[in-house]
Amino acid sequence: MDAPGISAASLRQSLASTRPPLVIDVRRNERFREAPDLVRGADTGRPDLAPQCAGLAAVSLGLSRLYADDHEMHTWNPEAYK
Repeated sequence: MDAPGISAASLRQSLASTRPPLVIDVRRNERFREAPDLVRGADTGRPDLAPQCAGLAAVSLGLSRLYADDHEMHTWNPEAYK
C-alpha cells in the first residue's frame, strides 16, 4: 500500500534511518516552561505575555508570506527539523 509518490520501501528506509526522538523533561527546564506563554502571545496578539512574542510573531508572519504551504515552509531551514 503506497501513498502517492512514496513507496513502502522508501518509507521503511526513511523510518529506519531516523534518529530516536529527543526526550526532555519540560517541567525541569525553565525555557520550556516559558514556551506556552511565548507561543500563546505570538499566536493571539498578546506581546505582553513574554518579551519574545513579537519576534516569534514576526518570523511566523514572514514565513507564511514566503510559503503558502506549511509543509514547504520546513524547507527554509531543514536543519531545524532534524
